[in-house]
Amino acid sequence: MTTKKVCIIGAGLSGLLACKYILAKGFHPMVFEANSYFPWPSSVTEDFPDQEQVMKYIIDYANHFDLLKYINFNTKVLGIEYEGVRADEMQAWHLWCGTGEPFNSKGKWKVSVLNAHKDTTELAVLGFSEGISNLYNSEMRSRWIAELLDGTFQLPSIEEMKKDVREWKEYMKKYAGQQYYKRTCIAGLNIHYNDLLCKDMGLNPRRKKGVFAELFEPYGPMD
Repeated sequence: MTTKKVCIIGAGLSGLLACKYILAKGFHPMVFEANSYFPWPSSVTEDFPDQEQVMKYIIDYANHFDLLKYINFNTKVLGIEYEGVRADEMQAWHLWCGTGEPFNSKGKWKVSVLNAHKDTTELAVLGFSEGISNLYNSEMRSRWIAELLDGTFQLPSIEEMKKDVREWKEYMKKYAGQQYYKRTCIAGLNIHYNDLLCKDMGLNPRRKKGVFAELFEPYGPMD
Protein backbone atom coordinates (compact mmCIF):
# COMPACT_ATOMS: atom_id res chain seq x y z
CA MET A 1 0.00 0.00 0.00
CA THR A 2 1.41 3.37 -1.04
CA THR A 3 1.89 5.85 1.79
CA LYS A 4 -0.27 8.93 1.24
CA LYS A 5 1.61 12.22 0.91
CA VAL A 6 0.47 15.40 2.66
CA CYS A 7 1.88 18.79 1.70
CA ILE A 8 2.53 21.38 4.42
CA ILE A 9 3.50 24.90 3.40
CA GLY A 10 5.65 26.66 6.00
CA ALA A 11 7.83 25.27 8.80
CA GLY A 12 6.62 27.61 11.52
CA LEU A 13 4.74 26.55 14.64
CA SER A 14 1.64 25.32 12.82
CA GLY A 15 3.70 23.62 10.10
CA LEU A 16 5.87 21.67 12.54
CA LEU A 17 2.89 20.67 14.66
CA ALA A 18 1.01 19.48 11.59
CA CYS A 19 4.08 17.53 10.48
CA LYS A 20 4.33 15.82 13.88
CA TYR A 21 0.68 14.74 14.04
CA ILE A 22 0.40 13.77 10.37
CA LEU A 23 3.57 11.68 10.70
CA ALA A 24 2.08 9.94 13.77
CA LYS A 25 -0.90 8.88 11.61
CA GLY A 26 1.36 7.08 9.15
CA PHE A 27 1.27 9.64 6.33
CA HIS A 28 4.33 11.06 4.55
CA PRO A 29 4.52 14.82 5.24
CA MET A 30 6.28 17.13 2.79
CA VAL A 31 7.07 20.52 4.35
CA PHE A 32 8.09 23.44 2.13
CA GLU A 33 9.88 26.38 3.76
CA ALA A 34 11.14 29.40 1.81
CA ASN A 35 13.82 30.35 4.34
CA SER A 36 17.06 28.64 5.31
CA TYR A 37 17.76 26.78 8.53
CA PHE A 38 20.41 28.16 10.91
CA PRO A 39 21.01 27.90 14.70
CA TRP A 40 20.11 30.60 17.23
CA PRO A 41 21.42 31.41 20.77
CA SER A 42 20.40 28.92 23.45
CA SER A 43 19.89 30.96 26.65
CA VAL A 44 16.37 32.05 27.61
CA THR A 45 16.01 34.05 30.83
CA GLU A 46 13.23 36.55 30.01
CA ASP A 47 9.55 36.01 30.78
CA PHE A 48 8.76 37.11 27.23
CA PRO A 49 11.40 35.65 24.86
CA ASP A 50 12.43 37.55 21.78
CA GLN A 51 12.34 36.39 18.17
CA GLU A 52 15.69 34.59 18.31
CA GLN A 53 14.78 32.64 21.44
CA VAL A 54 11.44 31.61 19.98
CA MET A 55 13.20 30.47 16.82
CA LYS A 56 15.54 28.29 18.88
CA TYR A 57 12.55 26.69 20.59
CA ILE A 58 11.01 25.89 17.19
CA ILE A 59 14.30 24.35 15.99
CA ASP A 60 14.65 22.32 19.21
CA TYR A 61 11.08 21.11 18.75
CA ALA A 62 11.83 19.97 15.20
CA ASN A 63 14.99 18.18 16.35
CA HIS A 64 13.27 16.49 19.30
CA PHE A 65 10.57 14.94 17.07
CA ASP A 66 13.00 14.30 14.17
CA LEU A 67 11.06 16.51 11.75
CA LEU A 68 13.89 18.27 9.92
CA LYS A 69 14.29 15.48 7.34
CA TYR A 70 10.75 16.18 6.11
CA ILE A 71 11.39 19.91 5.56
CA ASN A 72 12.50 21.25 2.18
CA PHE A 73 14.40 24.43 3.04
CA ASN A 74 15.10 27.15 0.47
CA THR A 75 11.95 25.95 -1.31
CA LYS A 76 9.60 28.82 -2.07
CA VAL A 77 6.03 27.79 -2.97
CA LEU A 78 4.82 29.76 -5.99
CA GLY A 79 1.32 28.33 -6.30
CA ILE A 80 -0.98 25.35 -5.90
CA GLU A 81 -3.42 23.79 -8.38
CA TYR A 82 -5.86 20.90 -8.11
CA GLU A 83 -5.66 18.48 -11.05
CA GLY A 84 -7.62 15.45 -12.22
CA VAL A 85 -11.18 16.69 -11.65
CA ARG A 86 -13.07 19.07 -13.91
CA ALA A 87 -14.21 22.39 -12.49
CA ASP A 88 -17.88 21.73 -13.31
CA GLU A 89 -17.69 18.38 -11.50
CA MET A 90 -16.28 20.04 -8.37
CA GLN A 91 -19.01 22.69 -8.52
CA ALA A 92 -21.60 19.89 -8.20
CA TRP A 93 -20.00 18.38 -5.10
CA HIS A 94 -22.10 18.45 -1.93
CA LEU A 95 -19.39 16.86 0.22
CA TRP A 96 -15.66 17.45 0.60
CA CYS A 97 -13.84 15.71 -2.30
CA GLY A 98 -17.26 14.65 -3.57
CA THR A 99 -17.51 11.71 -1.16
CA GLY A 100 -16.77 13.25 2.25
CA GLU A 101 -13.54 11.26 2.46
CA PRO A 102 -10.30 13.17 3.17
CA PHE A 103 -8.51 11.74 0.13
CA ASN A 104 -9.80 11.70 -3.44
CA SER A 105 -8.46 9.05 -5.82
CA LYS A 106 -9.48 11.10 -8.87
CA GLY A 107 -7.46 14.25 -8.26
CA LYS A 108 -4.46 15.59 -6.43
CA TRP A 109 -2.78 18.89 -5.67
CA LYS A 110 0.19 20.08 -7.72
CA VAL A 111 2.43 22.36 -5.68
CA SER A 112 4.64 24.62 -7.79
CA VAL A 113 7.92 25.51 -6.11
CA LEU A 114 10.84 27.53 -7.41
CA ASN A 115 12.54 25.54 -10.22
CA ALA A 116 10.48 22.38 -9.53
CA HIS A 117 7.03 20.80 -9.20
CA LYS A 118 5.81 18.50 -6.43
CA ASP A 119 2.69 16.34 -6.53
CA THR A 120 0.82 15.49 -3.36
CA THR A 121 -2.48 13.83 -2.52
CA GLU A 122 -4.04 16.25 -0.05
CA LEU A 123 -3.33 19.73 1.23
CA ALA A 124 -4.69 21.65 4.21
CA VAL A 125 -4.39 25.33 5.10
CA LEU A 126 -4.13 25.84 8.85
CA GLY A 127 -3.82 29.59 8.80
CA PHE A 128 -1.45 31.51 11.01
CA SER A 129 -1.42 32.70 14.61
CA GLU A 130 -2.42 36.35 14.52
CA GLY A 131 -1.58 37.16 18.14
CA ILE A 132 -0.49 35.76 21.48
CA SER A 133 -4.14 35.29 22.52
CA ASN A 134 -4.74 32.49 19.97
CA LEU A 135 -1.20 31.19 19.57
CA TYR A 136 -1.83 27.96 21.46
CA ASN A 137 -4.69 27.01 19.15
CA SER A 138 -2.05 25.97 16.60
CA GLU A 139 -1.51 22.54 18.17
CA MET A 140 -5.22 21.79 18.44
CA ARG A 141 -5.78 22.77 14.79
CA SER A 142 -2.84 20.64 13.66
CA ARG A 143 -4.07 17.60 15.58
CA TRP A 144 -7.57 18.17 14.13
CA ILE A 145 -6.16 18.09 10.58
CA ALA A 146 -4.30 14.83 11.28
CA GLU A 147 -7.45 13.21 12.69
CA LEU A 148 -9.49 14.39 9.68
CA LEU A 149 -7.00 12.91 7.21
CA ASP A 150 -6.94 9.66 9.20
CA GLY A 151 -10.74 9.32 8.89
CA THR A 152 -11.61 9.87 12.57
CA PHE A 153 -14.50 12.10 11.48
CA GLN A 154 -15.96 13.59 8.32
CA LEU A 155 -16.62 17.17 7.40
CA PRO A 156 -20.25 18.29 7.09
CA SER A 157 -21.69 19.01 3.68
CA ILE A 158 -20.47 22.05 1.78
CA GLU A 159 -23.86 23.74 2.22
CA GLU A 160 -23.72 23.16 5.98
CA MET A 161 -20.24 24.68 6.12
CA LYS A 162 -21.37 27.71 4.12
CA LYS A 163 -24.32 28.15 6.47
CA ASP A 164 -22.02 27.93 9.48
CA VAL A 165 -19.69 30.57 7.98
CA ARG A 166 -22.66 32.92 7.39
CA GLU A 167 -23.90 32.47 10.97
CA TRP A 168 -20.46 33.13 12.44
CA LYS A 169 -20.07 36.17 10.20
CA GLU A 170 -23.30 37.65 11.55
CA TYR A 171 -22.30 36.81 15.10
CA MET A 172 -18.91 38.51 14.66
CA LYS A 173 -20.61 41.65 13.36
CA LYS A 174 -22.61 41.82 16.60
CA TYR A 175 -19.64 40.80 18.72
CA ALA A 176 -16.95 43.08 17.23
CA GLY A 177 -18.93 45.72 15.32
CA GLN A 178 -19.25 46.41 11.62
CA GLN A 179 -15.77 47.92 11.40
CA TYR A 180 -13.75 45.08 12.94
CA TYR A 181 -15.78 41.92 12.36
CA LYS A 182 -13.43 40.60 9.65
CA ARG A 183 -10.65 40.19 12.20
CA THR A 184 -10.08 36.90 14.00
CA CYS A 185 -12.83 35.78 16.35
CA ILE A 186 -10.79 32.94 17.86
CA ALA A 187 -9.01 35.28 20.27
CA GLY A 188 -12.18 36.00 22.19
CA LEU A 189 -13.75 32.55 21.80
CA ASN A 190 -10.74 30.23 21.94
CA ILE A 191 -12.18 27.98 24.67
CA HIS A 192 -15.38 27.37 22.68
CA TYR A 193 -13.30 26.93 19.52
CA ASN A 194 -11.13 24.27 21.18
CA ASP A 195 -14.26 22.58 22.55
CA LEU A 196 -15.62 22.23 19.00
CA LEU A 197 -12.34 20.75 17.76
CA CYS A 198 -12.30 18.26 20.67
CA LYS A 199 -15.84 17.13 19.90
CA ASP A 200 -14.94 16.57 16.24
CA MET A 201 -11.99 14.39 17.30
CA GLY A 202 -14.05 12.43 19.84
CA LEU A 203 -12.19 13.92 22.80
CA ASN A 204 -13.68 15.19 26.05
CA PRO A 205 -13.95 19.00 25.79
CA ARG A 206 -13.82 19.24 29.58
CA ARG A 207 -10.06 19.37 29.89
CA LYS A 208 -9.83 20.28 33.59
CA LYS A 209 -9.55 17.68 36.35
CA GLY A 210 -12.74 17.88 38.38
CA VAL A 211 -15.95 19.90 38.52
CA PHE A 212 -14.55 22.71 40.67
CA ALA A 213 -11.59 23.20 38.35
CA GLU A 214 -13.98 23.44 35.37
CA LEU A 215 -16.09 26.04 37.17
CA PHE A 216 -13.45 28.24 38.80
CA GLU A 217 -10.03 27.78 37.13
CA PRO A 218 -9.34 29.68 33.90
CA TYR A 219 -8.25 27.74 30.82
CA GLY A 220 -4.69 28.24 29.63
CA PRO A 221 -2.25 26.86 27.03
CA MET A 222 -1.62 23.62 28.98
CA ASP A 223 -5.35 22.78 28.85
